[in-house]
Parts: sequence; C-alpha cells; structure tokens
Amino acid sequence: MSKKDETPTEWLDRLRKSLQIYSGTDLNSPIREVLLKTQFVAKSWDDIRRKLEKIDNWQEKGLQELLREAQKVYMRRDEENQKIQARILVTAVKEVQKQERSRAAQKADKWLTDARLLKYEAILIHSHRMKLQTTTAQNSAQFLFGDCETLEKPAQSCAEIIDLQTKIRPDLEEEEFEDGEKWFMDRSARVVEGKRKSGYATVDDPHKLVSLIDPHQVLVKENILAV
Repeated sequence: MSKKDETPTEWLDRLRKSLQIYSGTDLNSPIREVLLKTQFVAKSWDDIRRKLEKIDNWQEKGLQELLREAQKVYMRRDEENQKIQARILVTAVKEVQKQERSRAAQKADKWLTDARLLKYEAILIHSHRMKLQTTTAQNSAQFLFGDCETLEKPAQSCAEIIDLQTKIRPDLEEEEFEDGEKWFMDRSARVVEGKRKSGYATVDDPHKLVSLIDPHQVLVKENILAV
C-alpha cells in the first residue's frame, strides 16, 4: 500500500522492487507488467486510486500514462494544501488586525487628552501649508467655494468680539477703591495648564488675576460688584 506523502514515482519504484523480490515472474514478462500495473492502481492512495479507476479501460493503458495521471492528482493535492494554508494565514492576519483595532479603540480615550488636542491644534495653526484667510462668510461650508482674492470687507471683527468678552470692564478700570480689597468677576473662564480657572478680575491694583474655580461650584457666578 502506498503512503500518503509518497510520490507516484516513488511508489512505483518501491512496487517494482517488491515484485522483483517476492514474485517469480520474469522481469520482461507481459504478465509481470500487467501485475505491476494492477498493483499500482489498486494499492495507490485513495484519491489517486479513485482517479485512475475512473479512466476508461485503464487496464489497457500504458504504465507511464497511468503514472502521469497519478502525478497530476498528487500535484493538485499539494496545491489544495497550499490554498488551505493560505486561507488559514489570511484568517489569522485578519483576526490580529481586528484585535489591534479593538485595542486601539479602547485606548483612544486615553490618547485624546486635552494636552494632546492642544498640541495637535498648535501644529495645525503653525503649519506652513496652512493659510489663514478672513472672510465674510457666515457658514463654514462657504470656505470651500469662491475666490479668496475677491472677498469683501469682513462683516465683523472676531478679534474685537473676543477682546470685549475677555478684557476687564472699561467702567471699572478707573474706579477708585477707598479701602479694602474689592473685586469683580466677569463670568468667563479659561483653561490654564489643563486646569479650568475663572476669568479676569479687577482689584484695587492694576494687575489682572486668575483664580482657580472650585470643581463643585457652578461656573456661572453672580457678579460681585465693588461697593
């Protein structure tokens, strides 16, 4: 009986040696050729045997012709094994990629800290490939259309609006404080080194102060006016 990993040529050579040792037939006898061919087909591995037995009148075919057919089956078997191994490899790679994406998604919240976001924003702002333009467009999508060279005068100044929101109230700048420390909060807030702090306040000296906000306290506070 042939072995599964044994090539048809190796099986035929082994069969010839066995017949030469154990049979008393002449080496050039037609009977020996028929016996060799019959044993080669009948005792080949299952897939090769089934293929050879399906050949019409295989008993009348030459031994070399049967050997060629057996070689084709053996080669296809190797190709199938390679395809199976390739499918297993592809499946394993996809599973690893899926696990990596899952781990990346779980770590995303830890990666996107406030400090990292500020860093990326700074990189974008200072990029040489980015050009800032002033436009009167109210819709952000309109930045994608039109010629920047033909834009009209801006309808409003964002710098002025920001300045009005953040600076100390003008009516308090020249107010004279008689005694004690009296101050005013403008309800604004800032993030300094990753910590949220209250907005600018006027005191009885020309300096601006920034103070920490109690995390348990509501951000919007009532104005504390100077008496």
